[in-house]
Amino acid sequence: MLVDLPIELLRYIFDFFDGNAFEQFKIKLLCKYLYNNLHITNFMHIYNYCKIGHELAFDDKFIYANPQIRKLHLGFYWNATHVVSDEAINSLHNLSHLSIFWRPNTDKALSNLNLEYLNIEEAPNITFDGIKHMTKLKYIVVSEMFYNAYHDEFTKFITNKQQIEATIIE
Repeated sequence: MLVDLPIELLRYIFDFFDGNAFEQFKIKLLCKYLYNNLHITNFMHIYNYCKIGHELAFDDKFIYANPQIRKLHLGFYWNATHVVSDEAINSLHNLSHLSIFWRPNTDKALSNLNLEYLNIEEAPNITFDGIKHMTKLKYIVVSEMFYNAYHDEFTKFITNKQQIEATIIE
C-alpha cells in the first residue's frame, strides 16, 4: 500500500510533480494521510492549467494557509478579493521564486525575502530598494522603465553579484 512507504520517500516522489500543482493535488486526494502530509509548494505555472480569463483566488487567506510555498506567480487580479498583501508575501520564508504582474504590491512584500528568481517586469510599485538586499538572486526580470529609473544602481548590483542573469523587457 502506498501509505506504508516512509513519508520522506512519498515526499520525494511527490516532488517529481513539482511544477504541476494539479497533479500534486490529485495525489493528495488519494487518502487523508497524503492530504495531511504532502504540501504543494509550486504555484509558479498554475495559470497554464486555467481557462483564459479565469483567475485563481490567491488571497491572504490562501497564502497564510500554505506557508510552505516555494514558487509563486501572482498575475493580474480581477477584483479586490484576489489581492495578496505585502505582509502575506513577506511571510513566505521558504519562497525562492516570485513573479508579480500588475499587482499593487510594494517593496515591503520583498523586505524579508532572499529570492533566487524574481520577475517584476510589470510591478510598478517595486523599486530597487526592494531587491538590493537579495544575496541569493540568480535571475531577475525587470521592465525597461525599471532599468532606466535605477540604471546605475541596478547595473552595479548585477555586476557585483556576477552570478545574476538579468532580462530587461520593453
